[in-house]
Amino acid sequence: AGLDRMLDAELVERGLILTNASGVHAPQVAEAAWALTLAISRGMPTYFRQQQEHVWKWTTLQDLDGATAGIIGLGGIGRRYARIAAAVGMRVIAVDLHAPTKPDEVESLWPMERIESMLAASDVGLVSCPYTPETRYLINAERLRQMKSTAILVNIARGGIVDEQALCEVLRNGHLRGAGLDVTETEPLPADSPLWDTPRLVITPHCAGISPGRNRRLTEFFCENLRRYLVGESLANVIDQKR
Repeated sequence: AGLDRMLDAELVERGLILTNASGVHAPQVAEAAWALTLAISRGMPTYFRQQQEHVWKWTTLQDLDGATAGIIGLGGIGRRYARIAAAVGMRVIAVDLHAPTKPDEVESLWPMERIESMLAASDVGLVSCPYTPETRYLINAERLRQMKSTAILVNIARGGIVDEQALCEVLRNGHLRGAGLDVTETEPLPADSPLWDTPRLVITPHCAGISPGRNRRLTEFFCENLRRYLVGESLANVIDQKR
């Protein structure tokens, strides 16, 4: 779905039609985002560690029923996550740059200019927006501090959207209950990155979209777009390359 690693000025200047796979992996990525949410809210990293140490002890947990989920970017992944969150009793609010149609599961859909208000109201914040010059370090030190000290941050979009140094600092200082990252600014994550040893941080290796049916879904999507192209129909997921 993300084209940040291939879309450069030279490619844009060629005037090609370019489509992406937005939404093709949305169910799998949303499941991974929810798994990260549950892992932190239900204390699973602590319990996994205690299992290795043969320790039987409770830790502090968080209720999601009745809590607020704030979603940054209401594309295919954000919408799928909203459905899951609403199904377990969460209030869902969202911000999006492109003013999409508000789904029933979302109570309020705000413009991106209200991101601070959304973060301040959220118990869980999901980053699921595209990575562009506008969204680089969108989640910075100031916005992290505006979140509740009991909040969870989950990023399944691109590492560069979150200021990782600022995230490490707020987690080490005890602000935020925890964070889950499936993406990092440098991938693979270097062995000496401070992220590895940051408390209350769960890291997965950019694997949220991986599943046994991944290649089949991509191939089917490509072939359908090719069919449309050959008969002159409109294509799915055409990208505004300049934006």
